[in-house]
Amino acid sequence: MAFRIFSASRTFWLVMLVAVAIVALAMYQLGQSRHAIWHGANTINQNLLTAVAHVLEQRLETIDRSLAYTVRQLEANQGASKDEAGALFSVPAVAEHDQMFVLDADGLIIHAMHEDQAPKAKRLASRDVFLSHTQPDAPDVFYSKPFVSDNADKPCMAISRAWRHADGSLGGVAVYSFRLDSMTRLLAEFEVGADSGLNVWGMDGSAIITFPYDQSPWDGSLEGTTAFEQIRSSSHGSFTSMSPIEGSYRLYNFRRLDQYPFVITTVQSVAGIMAGWRYMAYWQAALLIALLAICLLLARRVNNELRAHRITNKRLQRARSSVQTILESLPAMVGYWDKNLVNQFSNAAHEKWFRLKPEQIQGVHLSDLLDKDQFVLMEPYIRRVLEGQTQEIEISLRHPDGYSGHFIAMLVPDRPRDRVAGFFALINDITGRKAAEETLRQEKERFHVTLEGIRDGVLTTDDDGLVTYINPAASAMTGWPPDQAIGRAIDVVVRLKDSQGRLVDTLAAIHVALDRRRTVRSDDTHTLTNEHGSVRQIDGSASPIFDNKGRQTGAVVLLQDVTQARAAAHRMTRLAQHDPLTGLPNRRLLLRLISQALAGASRYSHRVGLLYLDLDGFKHVNDSLGHSVGDALLKKAGERFSQALREEDTLARVGGDEFVVLMQAISDVSEAVALAQRLLDTSQAPYEVGGQAIRVTASIGICVFPDAVLDRDALIHAADQAMYQAKKAGRNQYAVFTSQENPL
Repeated sequence: MAFRIFSASRTFWLVMLVAVAIVALAMYQLGQSRHAIWHGANTINQNLLTAVAHVLEQRLETIDRSLAYTVRQLEANQGASKDEAGALFSVPAVAEHDQMFVLDADGLIIHAMHEDQAPKAKRLASRDVFLSHTQPDAPDVFYSKPFVSDNADKPCMAISRAWRHADGSLGGVAVYSFRLDSMTRLLAEFEVGADSGLNVWGMDGSAIITFPYDQSPWDGSLEGTTAFEQIRSSSHGSFTSMSPIEGSYRLYNFRRLDQYPFVITTVQSVAGIMAGWRYMAYWQAALLIALLAICLLLARRVNNELRAHRITNKRLQRARSSVQTILESLPAMVGYWDKNLVNQFSNAAHEKWFRLKPEQIQGVHLSDLLDKDQFVLMEPYIRRVLEGQTQEIEISLRHPDGYSGHFIAMLVPDRPRDRVAGFFALINDITGRKAAEETLRQEKERFHVTLEGIRDGVLTTDDDGLVTYINPAASAMTGWPPDQAIGRAIDVVVRLKDSQGRLVDTLAAIHVALDRRRTVRSDDTHTLTNEHGSVRQIDGSASPIFDNKGRQTGAVVLLQDVTQARAAAHRMTRLAQHDPLTGLPNRRLLLRLISQALAGASRYSHRVGLLYLDLDGFKHVNDSLGHSVGDALLKKAGERFSQALREEDTLARVGGDEFVVLMQAISDVSEAVALAQRLLDTSQAPYEVGGQAIRVTASIGICVFPDAVLDRDALIHAADQAMYQAKKAGRNQYAVFTSQENPL
């Protein structure tokens, strides 16, 4: 009856209206917090995918460059002999166990970077890395499915490119094979968090890498699943689905590599993401129910006071009882202490931490309830609250079981009639929040340590292109200490030049990355000169940085020092074209120079002379005095011959004790004869080798294009024939090849 009367009053409906508004507001706040947590997880995962994609693309690009270089070498030389195999591989393997080998048109292995790591089966014609390039619609680059290596019994993957003969027919296949556990170690450098995974998939749905790696990768396929269809429909994004690997409901973030047929996904437990939110929702619901109950009870109290003054005391007592019930149900510790620090009231929440019921705490001095150290810590705050100042303090309490918890204590003075009679204490448990803050701090520390330790230079900027962070590697590259670099324009700190020596607008590259909202890489290798004059070859890229609301806050610039790699490639190119003993051009380089000289001679109607030299008596020196003396003699002979040449002439060693001189743009054979005589005169003096005077002469064959021959091979053969005629005629002389009808 009383409730029926109360429910018919305006106060009841006002309270219900307020309650509905409070519930709606609480539901809205819960929805907003859930959206923020979900969006934050998506943003973190997408940033992680961007970093991982950048690292994987760099590695795949390095592998593809190596394959492309090998294919160019094979196609330029139409294969390679065993002696020339070293020039096929431009750079060392990217990882320790990586292997690179070349197949011929029958699928046979003809060259390998590391012979001891080559596949046991020497014929790979039945493998997909070979068969894929024999089809009419063969791809330029083929990426194999994971397989188990027959050498190391480890999961591996291969990338291959076909090389072709000049007529377009298949010459063979260049294959780069690498172990997937090396990719897994690369992914392990990124922190993915507990109950989370980082996977790499092929575009056919096959699993390439599943991380964390357990030596038994999932051998199923996502092909045909709803999850993979969503991944296929866009270059990047996120969705939730039941995982076919873990069998649980998970958040997927995915990103396709721009130039490669792979997709990277992060997999995170939905339950793990929303665990904190559910905990908060439960407590908010409890507090909301308590708040609504309070509102209803207070409204009823007001209504009862209006109805009858005579039952005020009874209603007040009932309200006190209700408040006591609410306080007992609150998770926070609520208590009252008089000015002598003796407890007058405490709710049931104290029992969890002090193992005492409220009635047992009542009348106990605060110093008897707390540890000595805790009481000493709180004494200054208690003194100020008894002076009338509200205090807020973060404290730690030790549980009787030995573990500690973190709390926020609010001490509010009780001042009836302007005198402090005691204080109220409201103590909230923030242990969970502190743990989350510590986890976040550790996460930031891990990222900081990673950036401080990597060899690549990393800088971050704000939207205006001002440097906000520079790691030690970037500081060493640019010559700018962090305290001087931060706050300066990126163009001032990073001064890059292109291959023509023009300054590169680094800020413009950052703006392009921000406008496109994706990573932008440099098309060419740039030169970086730091403040101390040190010059490096740099590959660079710029990527936008987003906050947890998806807004761009700046950019990250990555500088990769490729100086040593470029120098190694240059050294390998020189070794492939020069004689290692004398440093003179070898046969390969000589043939190219002769072809160029003949083309120029035909175009401008001048002559080309070729002198073929052979040292007389060198075999006797080599056999009697040893190969070391013979090698020293060859070097000195090459130096002496070089001094007799014109500036535009080229001296090459083509094998053993044979040398060839290429004379460009001569008027007639007399110039070649004059040079031959100078070379003969030069060889008359003995050579000082190892304290011994060694006398060797030279036999020289001469041929002039186009007087005697009309092509390169005929020119070399004719000069060689003339040289042998000089030897037959008594050595230490020259002979001239005049024509096919009259050779000498």
